[in-house]
Amino acid sequence: MIIKDIVSKKTWYNQILKTTESEKRSLFAWMQAVKRIGKGTGKMVSEYRKIAQDEMEKCKDTIPVWIMPLNRVIENIKLSRKLFDVIIYDESSQSDIFSICALMRAKKAVIVGDDKQISPEVVGVDQGVIQGLINKYLKDIPQNEWFDLHTSLYDTALRVFPNRLILKEHFRCVPEIIGFSNMLCYSNEIKPLRYPKPSEALYPPIVAVKAEDGYREQNKAVNIPEAEVLVSKLVSCCKDKKYKDMTMGVISLLGDVQSEIIENMIRERIGEEEMIRRKIICGDAYSFQGDERDVMFLSMVIANNVKFAPLTRESDIRRFNVAASRARNQMWLFYSVELKDLNKSCVRHSILNYCLNYEKYNKRYINLEYVFQSKFQKDVYNMIKDKGYDIIPQIKVGGYKVDFIIEGNRNRAAIVCDEGIIDNGDDIKKNMEARLNLERIGWYFLRIRGSEFYYNPEKTMERLWSRLKRIGVESYNREKTSKETLRVV
Repeated sequence: MIIKDIVSKKTWYNQILKTTESEKRSLFAWMQAVKRIGKGTGKMVSEYRKIAQDEMEKCKDTIPVWIMPLNRVIENIKLSRKLFDVIIYDESSQSDIFSICALMRAKKAVIVGDDKQISPEVVGVDQGVIQGLINKYLKDIPQNEWFDLHTSLYDTALRVFPNRLILKEHFRCVPEIIGFSNMLCYSNEIKPLRYPKPSEALYPPIVAVKAEDGYREQNKAVNIPEAEVLVSKLVSCCKDKKYKDMTMGVISLLGDVQSEIIENMIRERIGEEEMIRRKIICGDAYSFQGDERDVMFLSMVIANNVKFAPLTRESDIRRFNVAASRARNQMWLFYSVELKDLNKSCVRHSILNYCLNYEKYNKRYINLEYVFQSKFQKDVYNMIKDKGYDIIPQIKVGGYKVDFIIEGNRNRAAIVCDEGIIDNGDDIKKNMEARLNLERIGWYFLRIRGSEFYYNPEKTMERLWSRLKRIGVESYNREKTSKETLRVV
């Protein structure tokens, strides 16, 4: 962490030294103009936008990377021959065709999106008017019928540039949570690389809670009993030390009226200050697109007293995909109907069935009698266990199989038992890529060579204890159960 801060501060220091006085004045003038623009409703807004654009042209090369939403890009960076090298457009599956204008400001573009997540929704716009504009101004443009407000920037880029790079590694959710979206939308091709630290791990990672007296009101999408059960559980979690400093969010799976009622209930129970501290937001799936929380609470809202239709459209599936993939550590689903009451083709049935039976889809429990592949692994395991470390054997994270994980409160280490067996070239490359991905998100890899271990086991393991101490992985002095002290023979 210290090295990271030093690199960051030294980089900015050198950048400041390279900035001329003229560029500094332009940067300050640009900042002042942006402040004056504010919400964009004043009489002088157009004048300040022009000032912001002029000053930006003079100083935009001073800052190597600019990060801003689309409206700021249009307000601040005018079209000119002085282009950026690359523009990276995130959440492009949410952006409509209007966002194409941002691409005109760079030589190259990277379009990042997911066609299995929420697309632009057009509300209150006359599609006839849009089609008239297409026919009038885009008649010579190939496939101009797709330049409507329903088509996302991601879809447009995919149509024009069909080659794409698919990112399969998933870093946000624990495997059990992302498992639903993986089955629903991604044909189980996603590789979850998140393995929570002891301070983050919550069990069970998925909890389905039925509101026994739940019912939906006749004229609006509100289920008060279900909301009350949800709020009680959320408040209980806030008081539980296991959830200390964890962020939380609430998603209504049927409209946003339910989420508004839940938000008011939460505010009455825990207060505004606690809601801000835990970043509690209550909304629908659109409210959380591109966002995440440590713990998410989902409300299905529907009940048998009011007829409901099955949700089978592609847009419904995308919405549930977003809702079910926002939680990092734990997801709660609150419902008021039985699984048998739901149509099997309905996405509601899919998510409730998964939450009730997720352990069947995520078999992570192992039998120590059969898990080790060699005597070397058994001997290493026993020595580490005898030393008092919290060790877990044979863990698979993403596509990478780790011999052992040793966990401390702050960090963890992956132990690789090197028996000198040479893999083929493809396996070496695949394992190296997977290992680099895990190191990138904070894993430490420590290797124990079989030849060194059997030549001098005490000296070899002393080196391991020293390295574990250096990276902050501690052994535990605790009263051990028979399972915890299990030796493999």
